[in-house]
Amino acid sequence: MKELKMPTIQEVSRKFKVSSSSIRFYERKGFLSIPRDKNGNRIFDEESLTRLELVLHYRTAGVSLEDIHEIFKNYMNHQVSVQLLKKTAQDLDNKIAELEKTRVFLADKIIFHEQLAQKEKG
Repeated sequence: MKELKMPTIQEVSRKFKVSSSSIRFYERKGFLSIPRDKNGNRIFDEESLTRLELVLHYRTAGVSLEDIHEIFKNYMNHQVSVQLLKKTAQDLDNKIAELEKTRVFLADKIIFHEQLAQKEKG
């Protein structure tokens, strides 16, 4: 029977576009439990890859490390997850609203400076 080759930390790092040090950080913080082989090398099984993907998605969405820890700790308590994820969704909505205002401001400044540039050309 042929042994299934598990990806190295470098391969996982490339696949998920995250640094190896970030993966090690998440492991040290307890977000990941990556099995090791007899030489101490990480063996990324399906569970550890799925969990890493979850952490990365949560971080991209702006979920704090503390909230991710609470979600994982209370995995079977869906009300905790709902509460924490709703809070993050609201934070994202607030940031989006701020960014939209900033985008309008920039658009106005672009128009203003384009008009001045046209006048300078005369």
